[in-house]
Amino acid sequence: MLFLDEVLRGAELEAWKQGFVLMVGVGRDDPDRSTVRDMAGRVDGLMVLATSVPDDVLARLARRIPVVVLSGPPRGDHYDHVTVSNAEAMAELTRHVLSQVGKGRLAFLAGPADSPDGLQRWEGSRPR
Repeated sequence: MLFLDEVLRGAELEAWKQGFVLMVGVGRDDPDRSTVRDMAGRVDGLMVLATSVPDDVLARLARRIPVVVLSGPPRGDHYDHVTVSNAEAMAELTRHVLSQVGKGRLAFLAGPADSPDGLQRWEGSRPR
């Protein structure tokens, strides 16, 4: 199961326990972020992937509803953040793979260049 699937499943279960419903929206190909702004007027809170919504839009939304940022390190903002230990997790994964296959070369397949977690994962995958 993908990491994001696990995060969404956990959020959905907790929302349900608290008497809320989780609504997931994907605003791809939405350069002015109108989908996010429209959704913000109809929900009690908003979870967004780091860097997926411009800072100025996020700041305006946060004045109206609670905002939680998923992924990436907190950047001195006032939002709640959900983060993971990317470097440590990738180092553990790399050690596990190498323990199973022995010596050899590994490839690191990165995501988008602007991924806030990508550099940490790369650093964790490098042999020590």
